Amino acid sequence: MTVIGHRRQIPPEIVKEIVELRKQKTTLEAIHEQKNVSVVTTSKILKRELGDSYDNYLCVRAKPITPRLKRKVVKLRKQFNSLKIITERTGFPYFTIKDILLEELGDKCEKYLIKKISEETAKTIIALKNKGCKMDYISIKTGISPPKLKAFFKDSSPQVFKKVIKKLNRKISNEVHEEIFSLYYKLWDRVRLYYKNAVRLLPVVIYIVFKIKGLPIHSKEIINSSVHTQKQFRDYLLEVVRHCPEYVARDRLEIVRKKIFSVVTHFHFGSEFLQASDSLLRKFWSDISNTTENVLSGVICVLTMIKLDIHSVSYNKVCNFLSIESSTVNYQVKHKILKPFHIKGFNGFKKSPELLLPLLTT
Repeated sequence: MTVIGHRRQIPPEIVKEIVELRKQKTTLEAIHEQKNVSVVTTSKILKRELGDSYDNYLCVRAKPITPRLKRKVVKLRKQFNSLKIITERTGFPYFTIKDILLEELGDKCEKYLIKKISEETAKTIIALKNKGCKMDYISIKTGISPPKLKAFFKDSSPQVFKKVIKKLNRKISNEVHEEIFSLYYKLWDRVRLYYKNAVRLLPVVIYIVFKIKGLPIHSKEIINSSVHTQKQFRDYLLEVVRHCPEYVARDRLEIVRKKIFSVVTHFHFGSEFLQASDSLLRKFWSDISNTTENVLSGVICVLTMIKLDIHSVSYNKVCNFLSIESSTVNYQVKHKILKPFHIKGFNGFKKSPELLLPLLTT
């Protein structure tokens, strides 16, 4: 029989190999690594194939579950993540997670049980709340427990905001703070139910506002400052930008100018640099605009330094300030600016500046 996995069918021969590995007391994680089948799907296969003998092949973990890992499981559950999500985030099988939650939460374990709320039910809950109905009445009408309703309505955005900003190590103005929460509450009314959660939504909103305002920010910083994985952040961003035309239609040229100005201010380059960089930005915009704002700013700053013969600051320092690699700037110049003119022999800004000067001075 072919077993249906989450995203693909598992061939019968793979099923047999998985069962054989388990009979050799191989852990679920090890089976996952060897057979490229998720821990969740592997567990389902083994329970079906082994039946009552499943418990005979339980594996004792080689390393104990540390208090830190237990706290991670509890934290994920308190954010109302399902056991499936916790399994994917930690690599622990279901039964281990259940044991941890029972041990750590005790009687409070039931409070965080996940009951899926459909869009229709969610709309009913919100409508009843707007009419001034009490939680107990809404609970009776919808079948959703009062603790889950409280979690549904609880605005944890201030706490989430403080944590993210603290980890980002950024100081933001009152204006940016207001824009973040203004966009957050606007998007809250538009995004799908799954995203109506400060932990999921607010970090993405912070990233978007920083981008709109032209403030330095990298997706990796947001990912490291939140509970998101790289894939989750990408998925959340795709959902949010559908409802955020401000992000899609932001003036990229103006954003790049602001970034260049921050370079000028930081390195004390002066007004001549600003004028020269703006001229080069307009000249090469159509050639290099198909990349990120930070890379665009880096390319223009380095070209301006070559044009003005500036050696007091290294190109690498400017690239580091913009959180980009100097090799990326090198690539853009070589393939987007020099190649269309059939100019060959470029070996870097220090070794081949003479190849660039004619283009920068005309």
